[in-house]
Amino acid sequence: MRTLAETTEVHEPLLRTLWQRQLPPQIQAILQTQVRTPLDDLAALADRIIEVSPPTPYSPPSPYPPHIQSISSPLESLTKRLDELLKEITHLKHRNQSHQSRSRDRQDNRHYHTRPNTPSRSRTPSLSRNPDLCWYHDQFGTKAKKCQPPCKGHQGNDHSSS
Repeated sequence: MRTLAETTEVHEPLLRTLWQRQLPPQIQAILQTQVRTPLDDLAALADRIIEVSPPTPYSPPSPYPPHIQSISSPLESLTKRLDELLKEITHLKHRNQSHQSRSRDRQDNRHYHTRPNTPSRSRTPSLSRNPDLCWYHDQFGTKAKKCQPPCKGHQGNDHSSS
């Protein structure tokens, strides 16, 4: 790192911090105890520790400082939860659309299979009706009490004179 920073003057504490961040966490923990050791000696010590340490899966250091890392973890979980909610909303929309489609189909089918709404009694005069009689005489015969003129049915039973 010193050769990379040759053209720029970099203070040793900053260079030490940047260099230590690139090391695996267990090496960083050991080197934190060596505060007064010069940087060159610290690098040699780190090399020896790595040589004798068992191989561990290496994960590159995070490019973000620790305070940003602590924010990114909840942010990642919120992002995952948001993705889950969006999937659920999409699923519910599809389910609702299919339900509406089935409901519409049932309504369409119901329209074709129902009987028309017709009154049980027809208000039109029946074909057997006698045109010389009023409706009352046609329906009730000689027992009709509300005869309406011109009607020939009241001739046999005149209720108006009694």
